[in-house]
Amino acid sequence: MPEQTLTALEFPGVLGVVQEYATSALGRNFLARLVPVSDLSSIRAKFQEIHELQDLTSREGDLPLADFPDLSSWLAKALVRGSLLPPEAFNDIVLVLRLARQVRHYLLQGDAYPLLTALAGPLHDLASLRTAIKQSISPHNFILDQASPELAAVRRELAQTREGLNRQIKQNFFGTQFQDALQGPTISQRHGRYVIPLKADHKGAIPGIIHDQSQTRATLFLEPLAIVEQNNQLNLLGNREKREEEAVLRRLTDLVRNHLEEIREILAALAEVDGLQAKVHFARSFKAREPIWRSQPGVDLRQARHPLLVQRRRENSRNPEVVPIDLRLTPEKRFLIISGANAGGKTVALKTLGLLTLMVQSGLPIPVAEGSEFHPFDQVFADIGDPQDLHQDLSTFSAHLKRALEMLSNLPERALVLLDELGTATDPTEGGALALALLQVFYNRGAYGAATTHIPLIKGFALRQPGFENVAVIFDEETRKPTYRLAYGVVGASNALKIAREMGLSPEILEQAEGYLDQEELRAYRLLAEVEAAQQQL
Repeated sequence: MPEQTLTALEFPGVLGVVQEYATSALGRNFLARLVPVSDLSSIRAKFQEIHELQDLTSREGDLPLADFPDLSSWLAKALVRGSLLPPEAFNDIVLVLRLARQVRHYLLQGDAYPLLTALAGPLHDLASLRTAIKQSISPHNFILDQASPELAAVRRELAQTREGLNRQIKQNFFGTQFQDALQGPTISQRHGRYVIPLKADHKGAIPGIIHDQSQTRATLFLEPLAIVEQNNQLNLLGNREKREEEAVLRRLTDLVRNHLEEIREILAALAEVDGLQAKVHFARSFKAREPIWRSQPGVDLRQARHPLLVQRRRENSRNPEVVPIDLRLTPEKRFLIISGANAGGKTVALKTLGLLTLMVQSGLPIPVAEGSEFHPFDQVFADIGDPQDLHQDLSTFSAHLKRALEMLSNLPERALVLLDELGTATDPTEGGALALALLQVFYNRGAYGAATTHIPLIKGFALRQPGFENVAVIFDEETRKPTYRLAYGVVGASNALKIAREMGLSPEILEQAEGYLDQEELRAYRLLAEVEAAQQQL
């Protein structure tokens, strides 16, 4: 699908809305990578996954899925032979393995949910790895004594040596003999050595090595010569402890390295399951559903709502209510010509048709009413909004024309083509004629589509040309405001004069403007207004 189309139809924006329902960064990344496909069987399989999870959660409650860490950096480090993962990495891995086991158990519900069973396949139960880590690393990232007999032995010796050293210091230095020389009976460490607090003005009272002094310089931190050998012994034992801890981490890192591919598969499967649950929650929140699949090309989207407009309404209640619209393309009426007032909803209708198409073909439920029908398109093209080529010194007209030519050069037989204000930004007569020629070529090449316009020539073309249908955005004559609803088989007036009157333009200017219309144009203008008013009464 062309990137320009995805951007013009705000597809990344709707993916962002669905991502809000994911629990993990990996789940959000999975959703961000969704792309539309045209194969109907693949699309239906994605919707079947949603249905299976909807049914399962209705019976069992939501998945036991919580946020889980992205292990990619740890796995990349483990891939390097000789590397050591830190204790926190193993706790992250245990968290993921435990979650995978719980999710796997939840998804494996027998033959009733074959696609969920398939999703559970890569959620390997690496029980031996999980057990090895839990026996060696505490939940607080401490390497346990039981991680190895050697580590337990050196820690016992360390504890005994520390206890003996503390006892010796208390017996030899905390008695009455040195009471006046010390700041108090406290033992501390400096640079890994046990020291006592000697008063600065008693320097030399106890033979030893000064390692530090207090900020006030009133206290010297002294290692008495009598305990130097025990401190040396402690350091040696500390180094042995560090080597044994590294041996434990090396052993566990090697175990992780042996299961790298399985852990990657687990992460990918958890991300996909998280993305699937996000789709289910999105569908519930937006009243979105799978359409009925048509055997022939075309769409019939009933009471369709633009999901981003729905989201904006939720975020700010002052935004207008979203008006549902019906969008219909059939083999008999393959192209819609949408006309009517400025700011009346023409472009929104175009974007709604395009965005919901992209969503369906990406396996996302869409906010439409029951009975809506859909058949996938091989490609979707959209030229909506300000052209991207203006920075290349192309005029607006040239940029739109360039985009239309690009569409034609890559047009498959079954494409959806969406054109906003084709033929504008130039002489309306020539622009309209060129637009008609392009529309006819798109039609002759088998495309379906919709185009918005203010050009009378294009509106008239749709009245008499088979395969095309006029659609008007309805303007309320009483309130003098657009209703944002669509009327099929009706030509919409642009209502520029009405909108100008509503905005407060003086009657004198409006009367003068009407005077510039020739009698034929004025009659057409009034006829369109009458038709539109009659349509509202039906």
